[in-house]
Amino acid sequence: MAITLKQKHRVQTIGQNDQAKSCNLSYHDFIELHSDFIREKQLENLSPRTINDHIMLFGYFVKWLKSTHWFGTDQGIQKALFLDYKEYMMDDKKYAPCTINIRLRPIKAYITWLFSSKHISINYNNFIKLVKVSDNRMQPLSKTEIRKLLDSIGTETYARFRDLALSIMILDCGIRTTEALTLTIHDINFKDSFIIVQTSK
Repeated sequence: MAITLKQKHRVQTIGQNDQAKSCNLSYHDFIELHSDFIREKQLENLSPRTINDHIMLFGYFVKWLKSTHWFGTDQGIQKALFLDYKEYMMDDKKYAPCTINIRLRPIKAYITWLFSSKHISINYNNFIKLVKVSDNRMQPLSKTEIRKLLDSIGTETYARFRDLALSIMILDCGIRTTEALTLTIHDINFKDSFIIVQTSK
């Protein structure tokens, strides 16, 4: 019997659905495989802070997952799960868009790894969009404001002089406060006047 174009498309669709179903992860496997993902990221020499962020933020997702009806089913990972998590953060928790995006990005990175490693046959990142953030950018300080800031610190004591040096470095380099506080004497090149930031984003 000849197969029409319409029938042929149906046969292909059924085959694709069967393949997607066979590659669909259970919730247990989805959680367990995250340790393999973390191991690979460690071998890529990601900073300990980034690794810890991946673990912590994924933990928030797992905690939510285990409190929902999803965890008690055998349907496996599907797109609606991630949309529900996003909706939970937006509507139930009322998180700011930046916070939601911070929590979604590690999940998206993990999904990318699962897909490239062929643990899943559907790239769910196609359905997980970051939340739009309003473009309310902060204006930089003017020269007058910077001078007032530095003058208010002063140099009368060691603590004030230390804070002044730290403030000038932050203003000059754009370095984060936490990054500056992790610097050691070995990160400073006095001869050529530059610093090496070991734990920079």
